[in-house]
This record gives sequence, structure tokens and C-alpha cells, in this order.
Amino acid sequence: MKLTDSNSKGKCIFQTRGGVYFGLTPDELDEAEEAIAQAQNHLDSELPRFRVDSRKY
Repeated sequence: MKLTDSNSKGKCIFQTRGGVYFGLTPDELDEAEEAIAQAQNHLDSELPRFRVDSRKY
């Protein structure tokens, strides 16, 4: 993943290895940082798969 634009209409734009572009606001960046840390800790702890059933929402 790489940063392609640091301020496009108030969002940071990223590109994934697969070529997908997505933008995050500063608040979303903070949320993403926490979610990524949570995922990394989960994987490092070798816990069972974590999955949210989207049908409930």
C-alpha cells in the first residue's frame, strides 16, 4: 500500500497493491490505525478467526 495524495479534498488517498484507491479523512485515519493494531494483535496472538456477521446490521 502506498500514499498517493496527502490532501485531496481533505482526505489522504492510498493505493493498494491490487490497484484499488481509497481515501480517508484524518478521523478515519485514526480509526484505521486502531483497527489495524487490533488486527495485528489478534493475528500475533494466534486467536481464532474474528468475523462480524454483516447480516445482523
